[in-house]
Amino acid sequence: MRLRPGIRLVLATCALACASSPPVRAAEWIFTTIAAPDETLVRVFPGSVSMNESGEVAFIADVRLPGGEIGRAVYRGTGGALTTVLAPQSVATPEQWVGETTSINAFGQVAFLLGDWSTGRIHVDEEPPLDPPVADSTGPIEGLVHPVLDDAGRVAFWARYDGTIEQGLFTIRNGEVVKVSGGPSFRKVYWPRINGAGRLSFVYVDVHTDGEVAARVAIDGGPVEIMASAGPLATPTYCDLVATDIDSAGRVAFSAGVPNACMPRIVAASDGAAPYDVLGPTAYPLSLRLDDAGRAVVATIENQLVTVMNGVSEPVIGAGDALLGSTVTALALGDAAASGRIAFSATLADGRQLAVRADPVPEPAAAALGAVALAALAAGARGGRRPACD
Repeated sequence: MRLRPGIRLVLATCALACASSPPVRAAEWIFTTIAAPDETLVRVFPGSVSMNESGEVAFIADVRLPGGEIGRAVYRGTGGALTTVLAPQSVATPEQWVGETTSINAFGQVAFLLGDWSTGRIHVDEEPPLDPPVADSTGPIEGLVHPVLDDAGRVAFWARYDGTIEQGLFTIRNGEVVKVSGGPSFRKVYWPRINGAGRLSFVYVDVHTDGEVAARVAIDGGPVEIMASAGPLATPTYCDLVATDIDSAGRVAFSAGVPNACMPRIVAASDGAAPYDVLGPTAYPLSLRLDDAGRAVVATIENQLVTVMNGVSEPVIGAGDALLGSTVTALALGDAAASGRIAFSATLADGRQLAVRADPVPEPAAAALGAVALAALAAGARGGRRPACD
């Protein structure tokens, strides 16, 4: 029998007293549906979920327009009625296409992309677009991707230079655009993340004319580089860099492999300090988030969500697990908060694609439930009866 997540903790105490019952693992999470398909909302776009520290979740949804065609909209919510960030848009033309990611800050402002690869413009809520210059010293800029928003309204994004495969990382606030990395150094930029104070972490790749390549993780694009990957331009320390995140204290977590094996590891470092392992070889991570409590949340290639702290990993949910009346087939990590909350999108076996928030069961609440169950056991013992077990 598969137990509903919300009742596993109570039944775990029953298992202690029933010799014939197998041990039941106590629940650690309560799963809240932020958005699910209905007569208007067709699906939550996988991978579009973001969350702020208060647990408010933003996401992009495919929606059914009045004429029956499918459009897109941006919403935010906490589990009740949704707030519309961007009203449903037709996607009949590239200019109306809503991008694939969101970023929500502490004040509930949501950044997203409106337009296709070549015409995309960054919006925060339904304000006029934040338009970067059409060119810099390297050349015309196009293909804005993956905007991330801090608490002061600064947006970081990466873009492609027209007619090339080279990329740059930029920030924009109040019309002022700053190039963080990219351009003449032939740096490709991946996985930018921004914390509430506006500090950036990202991976960049130097590609030189002789074909030599080195990938590095950086903070703010300044002279402090967290580490260097395998490659002829640097001492081989790590390789196969995937994903970064930065917390409010400037600590960065990233996924990397060790040379010759490239087995993935989750690694963290403080600003300017030597990196240290958070977790050794593990299932291949596709994405990760670092919360302000120092815990990494990882989505693996096997469609599992796990938390990692002090070298210990704990499962949250994964493919095959029961969720909201069905079972999980695919997951995409959104965000993690210091409170322990995790936001993600889930695809279920019944075809629904949802936005979900996982809230940890507080330890005092778990202790209280345990005390109640133990009292019930004691009362049953005094009466010569054992508690019933399912």
